[in-house]
Amino acid sequence: MGKLLQHATGFFNFSFLFLLIVAVDTSGLSAQVTFENLLPFELEISNSTDLSDVNYWRLSPADSGFGSLFGTGFLQSAGMSDGGEEGHFLLYRPEGPYLALRPGNRTDRPLVRFSIYNETGKTVDQVQIALNMAFQVSGGNEGELGISYNSGSVSRGRSLLNTGQFEPAPENWQTTSLNTIVENLFMEQGDSIEVLLSFEGDEGETVMDAAAINGLRLTPGEFIPPDTFSVGDLSVTEILPGSAVGGKEVSFFEIYNTTYDSVDLRGLKVRAGEDEFIIREPLVIDPYEMAVIANTGMEESSLVPDLILERMYLESDGGMIELIQGEERILRSAYDEHPGNRSWELKNVLHAMDGYSSLGDYELSDEIWSSGVYASPGTRGHTSRIFTREQAESGNWQMLSAPGRLLTNKAVNVSYWTDSRERETNRETKETSETGNVRLPAGAGILTDRTAVQDAGRWIAEESDAGSEVWLDLLDAENSWILLGNPFNVPIPMKQIQAADGDFYSRTGQVWDNRMQTFKILNPDNLLQPWQAVVVRNRDAGAVRFEPAADIGNTPPASDRSITFNLQVSDNRRSLTDHAAVLYFHDEANHDNDILDVEKLWPVFSGGEAESASVLYFIGQNESGASLLAQDARPFEPENGFEVMMGYGDYNISGEHTLLWDEMNNIPDYWEVELTDLETGLTVDMREEFQMTFEALPGHRITPEFSESTPFQAVQPAESNERFRLTIDPDPHSSAARQAGQSLSGDVQLHQNYPNPFRSLTNIEFFLPEESSVVVSVYNIVGQRVAQLLNGTLPEGESPEDLVWDASEMPSGIYILRLEIGNRVFTRKMTLIK
Repeated sequence: MGKLLQHATGFFNFSFLFLLIVAVDTSGLSAQVTFENLLPFELEISNSTDLSDVNYWRLSPADSGFGSLFGTGFLQSAGMSDGGEEGHFLLYRPEGPYLALRPGNRTDRPLVRFSIYNETGKTVDQVQIALNMAFQVSGGNEGELGISYNSGSVSRGRSLLNTGQFEPAPENWQTTSLNTIVENLFMEQGDSIEVLLSFEGDEGETVMDAAAINGLRLTPGEFIPPDTFSVGDLSVTEILPGSAVGGKEVSFFEIYNTTYDSVDLRGLKVRAGEDEFIIREPLVIDPYEMAVIANTGMEESSLVPDLILERMYLESDGGMIELIQGEERILRSAYDEHPGNRSWELKNVLHAMDGYSSLGDYELSDEIWSSGVYASPGTRGHTSRIFTREQAESGNWQMLSAPGRLLTNKAVNVSYWTDSRERETNRETKETSETGNVRLPAGAGILTDRTAVQDAGRWIAEESDAGSEVWLDLLDAENSWILLGNPFNVPIPMKQIQAADGDFYSRTGQVWDNRMQTFKILNPDNLLQPWQAVVVRNRDAGAVRFEPAADIGNTPPASDRSITFNLQVSDNRRSLTDHAAVLYFHDEANHDNDILDVEKLWPVFSGGEAESASVLYFIGQNESGASLLAQDARPFEPENGFEVMMGYGDYNISGEHTLLWDEMNNIPDYWEVELTDLETGLTVDMREEFQMTFEALPGHRITPEFSESTPFQAVQPAESNERFRLTIDPDPHSSAARQAGQSLSGDVQLHQNYPNPFRSLTNIEFFLPEESSVVVSVYNIVGQRVAQLLNGTLPEGESPEDLVWDASEMPSGIYILRLEIGNRVFTRKMTLIK
């Protein structure tokens, strides 16, 4: 444990392993702390070994008030004459000394001040400060104890506590433990930070009479860079050299994030001419957005910069801006002298992808920003942006579509189904860019083998006009599966991709989950994200029209109603999941073939021996006969109950399969939903069970017919192996009543309670063919009777209309409804959910 020595001169001098403390100010504890490693440091105040040369004056415990707090002891103060009201004190007591300060009659006073130096050889990101202290205030009711710090361009303050929160009255001694983290330091080797703990009284002139600190702990934290940048991730898109704005000299530069992810520039070094600065605070730039770094003159301008570097100034006669990560330079941007107050705007971010933008890559801005100044800080201006995305790390096949015109090397084998259409020239083939790459048109989806492009670097796309329609001609005009995408840099609903000069078979598409290697359904109101491609089947459309995105935030959510099935299977090689099996309910759907039905596709593979798949589908009908569907759409409010047949097929795989339906979206509680395995005869209530396990059968093993012309292959009707029956009854009460009324044999009927599941009240109904003695009870899952609803004789016919179970006092769970007629017993499961 370190020892702190107090001398008459007001200096502290201490040395212990990695800490050096030197006091330089008598207005509070003032010290220098040098960290030589990242271990925590704890300081305890203790006695000097030699006080013979010190002119201390003494204050009795009764006079100081310290005695009541610390017990027996006395207080010594350095360098103060009798009657002095302020100074440092050491309080001596048997348990050990404490550092104390008597500020005197002042409403503001620094209590503790120390500088921290970093000699660890690493960058210190933060310092945790913990201390135990006691204080005494008088005068007004409240005062603020706060901490502030300053490190280069970073200067912050925060309140630690308000003395008015303590009871009893604030004039009594109070003790507290404080713990705070001083963040965003970025202290490199040899850097320092000054920390100040101070008190400030309120308007009622709250005064801190005395304070004592008996423990201080400092714990440094190492800086871990938030992001690692590659050349081309960032670009300088605009530069305003020194210009007069609002009576001040202003300069700024703008940084653009070309990547698909948000990035944090904290830790990067900025070099502008002879000046160097560290970005010490978090500076996050969202994907494909810009941030502005400026000098202090911007503070009073119409633009509030994302970051202010106090001493930064860009010379007006030209220069160079660099961003440096560690020892590596990730970008350089040269700018020229400018005529008047005009910024330089990068013409095209593509020109800066090699990490360098030269004088010829910029042009003078003509957009008015401030009085007499032409610039566009924080916005695109005239810069043509690009969007990049890294190659996928999983899956063999990639399907994507760029938010703009996709650039791809001619040597990379990709498949696409569209061609650009310029409204003025009617048709235009794909272009070849200045770099020798092929530009695919905006909205075109591509399919490629990841292993074939893994060394081709990132995908790059040039921005298209997000406010205009995009048109594409289809290379395969009729009866084919095609891959489209989102040509904009914002999500758009699927319904804004529209067939022109003909129709699609469905308004529903399928998107490829590259990580799971399976298709998922995209309905008309679902959003297609930037870089996402969607598979649709073209009937006879010759072109596609993409409408620009509306205000997605103001679009009311669609009232979807669906049951989503997942098929999972594991063998000795890998686990497979098939997601695309959705029973979808919509106002525009019917029980026959409609525009929301979509055919079932095999996963994307070539059919080799190493590949395998298992697919689940609904068996429907179209004009040609049977159709196997990934989505079967039905009316949103079906009038009567119906059945849906389901099948599965497996290729090159066997073993135990698991069918799951954990996504029952917006299905009314009173609907009866059951699933039957036609092979085993097992029937389950899909509200009580959430999965069914079954064995793959040899007769269900099928081989897809692959084609070199298209990788998209629908599961064929000849492969329709019926295995499951899904039964939906939207009005089980009426159905059961009708069945009971039509019963010629006169059998007893116990109907399912409704609603079920339920939250507190549920209706109980049954039918008696003749007068009978009846007992109706409810049991919990362990067989204990929790309620008896009826015990007596009833006439032939329906049960009483007011037969209701009130379960408001019961816990959630499964309960058994039991109907006893003589020696016959009928039961139903009920689900209580709270």
